[in-house]
Amino acid sequence: MAPAMPAVPAPMPSVPEASQLLNETFARLIHATSVVSNFRTTLLAVSPDADKHLSSKLTDLSRDLFEAPEWERLLVPIDPTAPKSTKKPDYAALGKIGAKAMLGTTYAQVDAATLIFYHSILDGVVFDCLRVTALQAPRDWEEDLANVQVGLLEARDQAYDKLLRAKIDKRLETLERESLLTKVSKLLARCRPEHGWSPMYDYAYDWRRIEKFDDQRHEIVHGAAVGKPLTLFLVTDESLFYLLRTGMFFVGLINMRYGLQIDPHVWSAAAQRMA
Repeated sequence: MAPAMPAVPAPMPSVPEASQLLNETFARLIHATSVVSNFRTTLLAVSPDADKHLSSKLTDLSRDLFEAPEWERLLVPIDPTAPKSTKKPDYAALGKIGAKAMLGTTYAQVDAATLIFYHSILDGVVFDCLRVTALQAPRDWEEDLANVQVGLLEARDQAYDKLLRAKIDKRLETLERESLLTKVSKLLARCRPEHGWSPMYDYAYDWRRIEKFDDQRHEIVHGAAVGKPLTLFLVTDESLFYLLRTGMFFVGLINMRYGLQIDPHVWSAAAQRMA
């Protein structure tokens, strides 16, 4: 009797392009935010050791500046006429002050970098969600393109749907370079959620909060906030979690409007390619 042939697994059904892109976008959101958050968490976890190490190094440096023979005459006396004091400076205090200043600047830079990374992630999510809407329902873009000029020969030689597709692609090219808030406005216009709609418990999209997030990124990129504590949008565990869920909110808009879903098989396959 011939041995039984092993069962051949059924091939995965093909996934429509819009659904594929939506799942890849969701996977990228989860992967990218976890990478950035893990970097920040790791740095904060070792910060006490870094503070001790830096304080010790700066304490030794302060002592050398005042006492080491090779550094003699380096420091100019504040008042050359004043009698020399036998009391030594508090080197440990100087070390702590120096460490606090240096680490404070470092952590401000880490917060700034974290915010810029998250801004880039959200910007990419919104733009890809717009691409999903274009793939799934190109006619939802008709109103946005109502004033776009079409050449006579161009209109003569192409079917309407093909012409619309070309104009949408052209619009997306320019939209990709526009601001995060512009992209969000376009996505909300496509999906038209009711006021206060949310796909998640205890989450509400806050336009003003995202506007401050966008303004903070602008200040960092243009130099006004480099090396300084952030003031417009603070980077905390809570604020980063809010940004992650904002990305999920954008994906949820697609599900609400078009019924596209996150498929665990498609999503996990996309996530594995990113790992």
